[in-house]
Amino acid sequence: MGKDLKNILYIGIDYSRYKTGYYQNDLLETLQKSFNVMCYGIGFSGYNESLSIKDVINKFNFNPDLIIISDTWEIQDLNITRFDPNPNLKLNELNIPKLFFLNKEYKKIDLKLDFIKNNEIDYVTSVLKHECRKWEETTGSTFIWKPFGLNFGRIQKSNKKRKYDFGFTGAVHERWIQSRVLIKNHIFEKKYLNFKRIHNLYHKKRFKEKYSGLNIYWGEWFQKKILPGHSRVPTFENYFKLLTKIKIFLNTKSAVGIIGTRFLELMASKSMILCPEDDYYGLYQNKVNCIMYRDLNDFDEKLFYYVKNNEEREKIVEKAYQDSFNYCWEKIVFDLLNKIKFI
Repeated sequence: MGKDLKNILYIGIDYSRYKTGYYQNDLLETLQKSFNVMCYGIGFSGYNESLSIKDVINKFNFNPDLIIISDTWEIQDLNITRFDPNPNLKLNELNIPKLFFLNKEYKKIDLKLDFIKNNEIDYVTSVLKHECRKWEETTGSTFIWKPFGLNFGRIQKSNKKRKYDFGFTGAVHERWIQSRVLIKNHIFEKKYLNFKRIHNLYHKKRFKEKYSGLNIYWGEWFQKKILPGHSRVPTFENYFKLLTKIKIFLNTKSAVGIIGTRFLELMASKSMILCPEDDYYGLYQNKVNCIMYRDLNDFDEKLFYYVKNNEEREKIVEKAYQDSFNYCWEKIVFDLLNKIKFI
C-alpha cells in the first residue's frame, strides 16, 4: 500500500442530525481536518443508490487513495434482515484499499462479516479486541483493535460544586448485560423500578432509605418524550453539562463487552468512574483512573467512601483526566493509518 494519503472516499450515512451517537460525526470531522474527503451515501449530496462504486468514481471524477466505509454504514433495524444499505455499490469491483469501521458488534454481526468478506475489505477496525483474530479467520481481512476516540471540543468545563453525588444515564441494555439493572434494583425502591428518570433532589423516596443522604441522578434512554423533539434525557451540550454535575458515575461495559465512549467522556469531564471489576483491555486500572467494585456490598462501600473523601476522589479524577488525552480522535485515526502503512 502506498504511503501518500491525500484523497479519501468516505462511504456513510449523514449523521449530522443524530442526537446521541457523537462518535460517528467525530470520525468524519477528524478525517476532514487532514485529508481531501468526498462523502458519498444516504443523506449526502449526489447520492444515487443505483450507482456502483466504479460509477461513483467516474461520475464525480474523484480518485481516492483509500475508501473508508464508516461506522454509520448499516441498517440497524433488526426487523430488516439485511445489513448493507446499498449492495449495488459492489465495493469488491474496485482495487483500491478499503478500511471499514465496524460498529455495534452486537447487531447483525454475521451479516456484517459476510459484507466484509464479499466486498473484499482489506482492513476492519473493532472495539472488541478479543474477537479480532476469530473474525480475521472468518473473513480473510485484517482486523485491528481500536478503542473509541474522544472529541475534546464537546467536553464542558465547570468549576462549580457538583450537584449530584452519584449518577447514571444511558441505556440499561438488560437484554445484553446485567450489571446496570443490578445496580438499579439495588438502589431503587421496588415500586419505582419502572421509572426511567429520577433525581432525588425531588424524588428521594424513590430510592432506598440508605441512599437518602445522597443526591442521585438516574436517567435512562427510551423514555416518553415531553414534547415531539424534546428528550427527557439530556442530549448534545446538556448531556456534557450533566457530566460536570456528577461526582461519581456508574459506568460499565455495554452490549457484548463493548467499552463505550462514556468512559472517555467521564474522564475528560472529571466525573469519577465507578465500574464492575474487569480487565477493560488494560485501559482502566482500579484506584488509578477509576474505581472498581466486586459485588453490591463493595459497590456501596466504594460509593459512600468516595462521596465523602474528596481528596482521594480528586486524585483519581485528575489521573483519569490526564489519561483521556491519549484517546483524542486525531491520535486514534493517525495511529490506525500508521498501522495500515498509509502514513
